[in-house]
Amino acid sequence: MDLDDATKEVTAEQEMRAVENIASDYPGDAGLGLAVGRRLHVNSFGIWGFAVLTSPTFRAAIETAIDHIRLSYVFATIEFREDHDVARLVFDLSGLAPQVHAYVLERHSVVTMHFAREVVDTKTLGEFRVETTRPTWNADTLAGQLGLEVIADAEHDALVFPTRVLDLPVPRSDPATLRYCLEQCALL
Repeated sequence: MDLDDATKEVTAEQEMRAVENIASDYPGDAGLGLAVGRRLHVNSFGIWGFAVLTSPTFRAAIETAIDHIRLSYVFATIEFREDHDVARLVFDLSGLAPQVHAYVLERHSVVTMHFAREVVDTKTLGEFRVETTRPTWNADTLAGQLGLEVIADAEHDALVFPTRVLDLPVPRSDPATLRYCLEQCALL
């Protein structure tokens, strides 16, 4: 396959196979998921990304993202959890080969923060953190790249943030554009 041809499509299975091969060649290396995630900006996600960005609140953006997750580049199963003053986007990596867990968590964390930066005020972003179940994972690398606290040996692999941001309005909220985007997502 010619990867320089912009008209070629790479399936999720093909991408995961490539990631598994690379992760097998470089076991324990932190940073590959960060490097790829930094290149996946909101506009990389097409109509799904625009639907997320035009949602009325951060909560609605999360719900839209999860409802139409199959239109994204997400490999982990994502579950949204709310517990008193803490919310979590939990990345369930159990269905993936163990050698790709660090890559997927890195990439998903970076991409999720790209979206969060578009919909949440900068001051609140400092209250976000990443939790990982990995005891020996290079938390400092991810913390440095994201500018967030990273907690190892956690119960879940998750992006954690205060619930008070959930119902804040999204700056680019646009009901007409959201409606159109959701119609297109449903068609796809």
